[in-house]
Amino acid sequence: MLDTVVVGGQVVCEGTVVAATIGIQGERIAAIVAPSVTLAAARSIDARGKLVLPGVVEPHLHYDTGATYFANIPGAQVDDVESASRSAAYGGVTTVLPFWWPPKGERLAVFLPRSIDDGRRRSYVDFAPHCCLWPDLDQIAEIPQAIALGITSFKATMGYRHSGRMSDGYYLAKQMAAIRDGGLMMVHAEDGNLIEHLEEQLIAAGEVGPKFYLPSRPNVSEQAAIEQVVTAARILGCPLYVVHLSTREGLELITAAKARGERVFTETCPHYLLLTDAETRRQPAQVKIAPPLRTEADCAAMWAGLRQGVIECVGSDHAPFALADKERGFAEGNVFKVTFGMPGVETMLPLMYSEGVRKGRVSLPRLAEVMSEGPARRFGLYPQKGTIKVGSDADLVIFDPSVEWTIRGEALHSNATWTAYEGWRVVGKPEQTLLRGQLLLDGERLAAGPGQGQYIARRPFAD
Repeated sequence: MLDTVVVGGQVVCEGTVVAATIGIQGERIAAIVAPSVTLAAARSIDARGKLVLPGVVEPHLHYDTGATYFANIPGAQVDDVESASRSAAYGGVTTVLPFWWPPKGERLAVFLPRSIDDGRRRSYVDFAPHCCLWPDLDQIAEIPQAIALGITSFKATMGYRHSGRMSDGYYLAKQMAAIRDGGLMMVHAEDGNLIEHLEEQLIAAGEVGPKFYLPSRPNVSEQAAIEQVVTAARILGCPLYVVHLSTREGLELITAAKARGERVFTETCPHYLLLTDAETRRQPAQVKIAPPLRTEADCAAMWAGLRQGVIECVGSDHAPFALADKERGFAEGNVFKVTFGMPGVETMLPLMYSEGVRKGRVSLPRLAEVMSEGPARRFGLYPQKGTIKVGSDADLVIFDPSVEWTIRGEALHSNATWTAYEGWRVVGKPEQTLLRGQLLLDGERLAAGPGQGQYIARRPFAD
């Protein structure tokens, strides 16, 4: 007898939508059979009228990033591993890949095991972190130690020059040389030197209102950075993943690199699909992010990239600051004093279904690919994660495609308690979630506590 069966649902995975019954034994999927086949089990979950999706694999999540990582900007992120993973669980996410920033100067051999232990004690969902990199030669020398721990993706930023986090061409080359054998290089691609110059010019001229934020980080700043880092990756033979792609020019460069057979990959985020710079003018504190919100044409390009398969993943870029801190930064009307980031992990799946699938912008199978299978493949978690197959972890989302609801920040479960999508009417919501066969989300409550999540050590990168 099986532990659990999920019956009556439309199973969405591996490019198809089929009626099927899923049998679970222990933590794994043990059987996938036609609805006419009866499987004996101790527990039955009725998914009639529902979609059954693979658990969402969130490739882009932040928490616990303090004010020390920024310069002259107030506030620190208000989510820790417990609250961020709680919010993720309510959004149908079963695995997160958070960006872990070690305090400057702290050795990875100390920071990473401590953070893994903390996650094991407090995470609601499974986790497989990325390691963020300072421009620090001693830290670069430790990259093989991180890979040995099963952390195989590393992020550097070409922006944020004023904070000391920016890796220039020299450090990017050193990082890529250390990562290329077994790791994946991830890059925040904005030309930090150009941005710093433009920002200084605007501030000197007193042009600090919301309408000047996008001109301080124009499309060309992403285009130039992507061109530089794609060239470096080609020369050094390092696989490359560009995070939070936002421009049509950047998409064109990545499309061309992939056509040449280069190992260049990318993701985008719901806000680069759904919001434009008009939102920066309407709610500047809330949507001050980097890269900035752009134009309708850029949004259309991101949707096209998803449909065409150039963009393989969607991540939320959940970066939860207190709204009071963000508004305090904007108290004098100066958008450059507002910290970067907004929450989003809990609303990601409902928004992508409601605004993507229901409006015909992306197919239902493609949605499952970019939110589950794509991230799992790219980051060495497939087929354990990201798919509904016999032998895979029983990470499932029972998704109600018909429920209508209104997004309200106060009803979400991040410590941020606000959202840039306040008042949006959406259709579709996770109803139940299983994590490795155990009920995690059950309607409006979590059926498991912190510590349910496991650390997933990843194998070395292989395309």
